[in-house]
Amino acid sequence: MSQLGLPEEIIFPRSPVHYSTINMEPPQPHKPKSSLLEDIFGAVDSATAKASCIQTGYYDDQLLLRFIEQVEPRPRLINRGYFARVFTILKCIASFCKSVQGEKQVVMLGAGFDSYFLTIKNDLPGLILWVDIDLPEVVEAKQRIYSQKLTPEQRAIHQIVTGDLLSIPSIHESLRKAKLNPRIPTIFVLECVTAYIPPENVRSLLKYIAQPSEFASIIKQEDGSAESLQFPLIRGPVQVIGYDPMSNETDNFGRVMIQNLKRRGIEMPSLMAFPSCDARKSALRDSGFINAVAYDMNKAYQNIPQAERKRIEKIEPLDEFEEFHLLLSHYCAWQGTSQLLEEIGLLDDNAPLSTIGPQVQPSRPKQHGPTFFI
Repeated sequence: MSQLGLPEEIIFPRSPVHYSTINMEPPQPHKPKSSLLEDIFGAVDSATAKASCIQTGYYDDQLLLRFIEQVEPRPRLINRGYFARVFTILKCIASFCKSVQGEKQVVMLGAGFDSYFLTIKNDLPGLILWVDIDLPEVVEAKQRIYSQKLTPEQRAIHQIVTGDLLSIPSIHESLRKAKLNPRIPTIFVLECVTAYIPPENVRSLLKYIAQPSEFASIIKQEDGSAESLQFPLIRGPVQVIGYDPMSNETDNFGRVMIQNLKRRGIEMPSLMAFPSCDARKSALRDSGFINAVAYDMNKAYQNIPQAERKRIEKIEPLDEFEEFHLLLSHYCAWQGTSQLLEEIGLLDDNAPLSTIGPQVQPSRPKQHGPTFFI
């Protein structure tokens, strides 16, 4: 056990990412550090951990499994934590699509290898565009699989484009290439993304989502292409949702997490910058969002429909309830909505999403190897 009362494999990350476990080429050594480590680490780390959750039967994402050459089973604490994370994100997307009338769009910033588009395809009424944005290494691998597996109708509304979350002009151009309609209600999703980028970039990204016109001069100076300048700097009704770890300087959990990531050359520059749910709400309001909501994942877990919680609690019963609650208390789900939208509840008891489980429950694979935090 660690000094924090949690098994060490929960909070002590394993050895550096091995690209042999995932169907993608390692990034080239001449690329910047953010591409080599922080951003690629997040995508690969998330995919390998979610693969264990999927294979064990918590939820269904068969396309993600196609990226993984060998699934390494994780402890049940990690599997259940990842399920809570995924369900909360998908529930928010489904809630947006079912609560907002007419056409709407979904933008996944730092989308990784998830195929959420297919997981909840029946819970997206009125969807006219789904955009996945990530680094070139991730996009190339994802396009290769998706070109084979999506139907023509699905490909017509699903776009995968490259983009650099550290650059507002890059994201602006990515949305233009994806043919986003800035006047139509849109939900932006940042799942475990903002912790990996500097606080000033987090604030800029949130402000761009809420008030893109504030960045007109920057886009003109740094991009300047006729196509990009013609893409409207307006925003219709918008919502942003996210999920991130949270900690502070007095919290051993966060310090241990940061120390072990640094040992691997990985940084979480915004972990301490947004140390609480209140800090997340303040950042959203400061960026121009009228309604801001943030809860730790314990509350999010309790608001998963009872039938769905019973289903997953039977897959791998837990004895370590205190450890599970301690783990969830260090993660936050947050949401901001613009003044053009009525507030859509992040954690409504009347969830529009009943289950994300597979139709056939797989057998539990044998656990092996070290694991890491969610």
